Amino acid sequence: MRTPLSTRTPFEIADAFPEGTWYTDVNRFHRLAHFHLRRLKQLANQVIENWPVPSSQSLKDSEISPKLGALTDERDAASDITRMFAAMAVEAFLNFYGAARLGEDEYETHFERLGIIPKAKQLLLICDKTRIPEQDPLIQALKAVFNGRNDLVHPKAKKASLDDPPLKHWRPIPGKAQDAVDAMDTFFREFENLAPGAIHFTPALSRD
Repeated sequence: MRTPLSTRTPFEIADAFPEGTWYTDVNRFHRLAHFHLRRLKQLANQVIENWPVPSSQSLKDSEISPKLGALTDERDAASDITRMFAAMAVEAFLNFYGAARLGEDEYETHFERLGIIPKAKQLLLICDKTRIPEQDPLIQALKAVFNGRNDLVHPKAKKASLDDPPLKHWRPIPGKAQDAVDAMDTFFREFENLAPGAIHFTPALSRD
């Protein structure tokens, strides 16, 4: 449950969000996440069409032609790029929101280096006097976006076991990228509900 608070804050909070007074890449990153997701779906279909065995079956590297290998690499890169832009759109927005509401100096000193979940919680607590629980849809959306992003930028090795069922760790593309974009848009919709005054700084596609 989101809890409205009446606590005082030592920060000076700006209420208005006049258009045209800030530069941010939020909208561009949001558009690129959707663009690369559409491109990814096209590439994924092309890989399936050219896969010489049923798509649920894997092939050894030696069984994949150079042309098909290049196509799968392009597909995988599009998936990674989609997930990264989804995270970049969300992070760019929170950094904008904090600087616009609190001022650049205060935001950079006290909030910019926080992890993404504490950053969102503290900005909403201080700027909007709303305490967001861990189970809130906004927080769950943030976790979905950034867990995927962290899997890419902090890769870990996983030991395979002969006892693992086939394809245990495999998920068809574009599943993870679609999840990231869906979670990104959920974040923006939830944020708009909490802070309607900032709606013209959130991506228009989140209201489609």
